[in-house]
Amino acid sequence: MLANAVRHANAKITVSVKASKTQCIIEVRDDGPGIPREDRERIFEPFIRLDSSRSQKSGGTGLGLAIASRVMKNLGGTISAIDPPEEGGAVFQIALRRSDRPVATTLSSRSG
Repeated sequence: MLANAVRHANAKITVSVKASKTQCIIEVRDDGPGIPREDRERIFEPFIRLDSSRSQKSGGTGLGLAIASRVMKNLGGTISAIDPPEEGGAVFQIALRRSDRPVATTLSSRSG
């Protein structure tokens, strides 16, 4: 999502994180050309690139959002392209359930 925002933004990218008791929402917004409403679900299919003139060198393989969608599904969350604000651009939203389980924060390393 963030790589796509960097690639398509004109000048501004905003990342926000909101949490409630039940879920966390991550939003990535850019001020680029946006995503047509009719393509907002299709972009999560493998190998979909909206601009047919893009090549792997300039735009990737069209797998990033498909992989992100599968990861979110496996984690019990969602990823979607939602309606942008009036000024346009693209808005992606990830929604994940909150968990009361502690997250491991210790990193270990082995010296050889």
